[in-house]
Formats: sequence, structure tokens, C-alpha cells
Amino acid sequence: MAYLSQRIYSVEVQTKSGITFDFAKNTIDYKRNTLNYDNFKIIFDIEKTLGTTPDKGSVQIYNLNEDSWNKLDIRKDDPKLILKCGYRDLKPEVIYQGEVIEYNRVVERTETIDVFNCGDGHRVLTNSSLNKTYESSMSIATILDDIIKEVKKTGATIAGDVKKKIADIAATSKKEDGGLSVSGLLKDTLETLLKPFNKTFTIQNDVLKIVEIGKESITGKYTILTPETGLIGSPSKTKDGLEFVALIQPGKFNPGQFVEIKSRKFNGRYKIIKSNFVGDTHGNDWYIRGICI
Repeated sequence: MAYLSQRIYSVEVQTKSGITFDFAKNTIDYKRNTLNYDNFKIIFDIEKTLGTTPDKGSVQIYNLNEDSWNKLDIRKDDPKLILKCGYRDLKPEVIYQGEVIEYNRVVERTETIDVFNCGDGHRVLTNSSLNKTYESSMSIATILDDIIKEVKKTGATIAGDVKKKIADIAATSKKEDGGLSVSGLLKDTLETLLKPFNKTFTIQNDVLKIVEIGKESITGKYTILTPETGLIGSPSKTKDGLEFVALIQPGKFNPGQFVEIKSRKFNGRYKIIKSNFVGDTHGNDWYIRGICI
């Protein structure tokens, strides 16, 4: 496992510095300041699932000096945190991206700890709503298009060719005969409208993706997991599925991805439904605990 040696990591905290409106395209562009923290002790605990609740992340940065602290204004609108991990021979990739929803500074005897509690897609999934009445001539695809526009206003990114997906839905959907009133959270409205077409959505790393129900996979490729490729200990059966522990690897072991486990007791291909990334840049913890089915 020589390629999994010499960890590389970074934490970015982004805060808004301005907003640009494009009235012709009816879009909003958020300008952001980015602060990088890659030379500090960092402890993180990230939990990801395939559900429609924000993936939680806690990141602790130790002993920010006064100059670094003065550059950070956590009170600006919509601060975001981006955590990247990798190795000397593996390019760092985003392990987690989420909105900072709670911040605390803890002062101990010899250390100062800045604690960021985050939620991936927090605004889209918990705060954003749509309240609008549509006439009977309006197609469901048009309503979905309005929802996507509201999602983009939160700063989240939309994956893939959403216009094509909406067009496909339009081709198979009829207009609302009696009109439709939409009121409530965007996520609830989006789930309700997509379900009759056997579709749902996921949000990971602040990217919303419309997918087929039961096919929430990020990629169809399998990661082969053995003691030689990062498997730690032996997988075990739990009430939620097969649990394994492995070294963190960029771009791997996210919910929706597939893993092929080769161990003494278990050999087979599984789909990951939950991932817990735990790391301490100055300690031994640097692993992912996955649940798969």
C-alpha cells in the first residue's frame, strides 16, 4: 500500500463577497472569498448517506494564528467548507463539501480549536421553499424547471443534463388538468413530482443529481477492496448491512458507489449506502467506515 502513504489534505472555507444578477438568464452568481488551511492539525468526522437529509460534517482546526483568524469572517452569508484528502501518489479530491451551519471557538489551556459543524445541501433540504400556483395548462416539467432554478439560487450545483431529464419527463407527462398549487419545502415538492416517473434525487458535496429510484449510484465501477488495497481488519455483518473499514481514498467509498470485497469471510460485490469518514492529520485516525448491501 505504498501509494496510500504520505497524506495530503486541505480545508477551504468560502464566504460570500458579493452577488451578481444576470437578468437576461434569470440567474444569480455568488462571488466568494476562499481561505485555505492545509498546514494545521485538523480532525474531521463526516457522515454520508443516500437519503434526502443533509450529510453531517464536523471539522476542527487547531491553533489558527491571529493573522489567519482575522481573515475569516464566519458571519458572512452562507459560508461553505470544503475538505480534500489524498496521498503523495493520489491527487487530493473533495471528501466533503457543506454549508457551515454552526461555528464555535474553544479555548483550552494550550490550544485553540475552531469547530465547524456543516450540512451538505442544508439550505436546499431544510430551508428553501416554493410557493406558487400554476394554471391548468402548465406541464409538470415546467414546475420542475422552476424548482431547479430555486435550487441554483441556494448556491448548489446541478449535475448532468437536467434540461434533458426534464424534457424526458415532459414527453411522458400530461398537463395538470385542474391546475396545481405548490407550497412547502423544495425537497418535498421535488420528491412528490419525481416519484410518479420513478425518479428521485440525491445531494452529495453540494451537487444535486436526479436519478432513477434504486439507481442512486455515482458510478457503475467497482472498487476492489483487499488488505493490499486498504481494507482494515475483517468486514462484519450488522443489522444495517455489511460493515467494512478501509483507509480513506480519494473519490471512493461514497454512498451509491460499489465495492468488491475480498476477505477471508466475505467475497462479493456490494453497494455502499452509508459512509463515515474519520481523520486526524496529526494522529492515527484516517479511515472510512462503510455500510453496504
